[in-house]
Amino acid sequence: MGIFAKIKELFNKNIECDGDMNSHIVYFLKKKKFLYLNKNIIVRDGTTCVVVYKAKVADVLLAGKYKINEQSIPETYKRAKVEKLNKKGSKIKRIRVDLYFVSNNEFKDFDFDSDEPFFLKSKELGRIKGFIKGSCNVKVIDPGLLVRCLINETGKEKTEDVHEDIGLWIGNKINKKIEKDKISIDNILNNNDYICKVLNTDLEDAYDFIGIFVKNIRLKAIDFPKRYQKRINAYNKQHVMAIKPSVVYNGNLNPSAVTITKQSGTLSQNGTMQTNRIDPNQANFKICKHCGFKNFKTNRICNNCGNRFEWID
Repeated sequence: MGIFAKIKELFNKNIECDGDMNSHIVYFLKKKKFLYLNKNIIVRDGTTCVVVYKAKVADVLLAGKYKINEQSIPETYKRAKVEKLNKKGSKIKRIRVDLYFVSNNEFKDFDFDSDEPFFLKSKELGRIKGFIKGSCNVKVIDPGLLVRCLINETGKEKTEDVHEDIGLWIGNKINKKIEKDKISIDNILNNNDYICKVLNTDLEDAYDFIGIFVKNIRLKAIDFPKRYQKRINAYNKQHVMAIKPSVVYNGNLNPSAVTITKQSGTLSQNGTMQTNRIDPNQANFKICKHCGFKNFKTNRICNNCGNRFEWID
């Protein structure tokens, strides 16, 4: 920025977002803390501006150009008591606020994490604790509510780690759903497509409480505390030939992390993906009653349809 641009910026009392809203769900405007009465606030297309006065959401402005007055920001104007005289006996000319610019775009491949674990019981693994990681598509449906939730985390304006907070809300909600519904750990580890379909269906409206919409949830990894490492390694050795989304121990990333990966397959003439099936001459297999798929005898769920086995050949 040149010297003349800096001087212009110094004396310019208008407000406009200077962040890249294609890479920010929420952008906090750090530089300008004051709204000068009768100046302008400009909100770009695809963006919503949330005005926060004394750590509380006051007004929400959609895309457009607004003159800063009682008509454009009525709640802020009221709370700041602009009509009253200040301590010096003169009228108030500016209002100290915090400004959040919220993107209306849909963010794809948004990474989420979790710090509140799920607890599940399994015959093979016993009682186990895990932390889900993955990605999803996120879109803000209520900017005011989202900013209010971010502020409520600390009781003051939220300026950093906004994406991390949203990612933790998503991941922790998934963990709670997994634990509440007692979703099988075998399904989670061996049938990624099935479990993602369940989560996307059951959690479609679960994030309204923070003002966002989440879809296309995809699980990428599960972190297990170190004390479960031996059990997980033993489980992986027994299920190494699982056909549907399989589990691969990834020691390079985290000694106690399991990464969920897609098993390769071949494309048939009708365009559908044909996964590699177990050799029918294999002695140690059992057939699923629901779909007829041949599974290893050690499997507790069908790797084709996800149904749990209640019998053993």
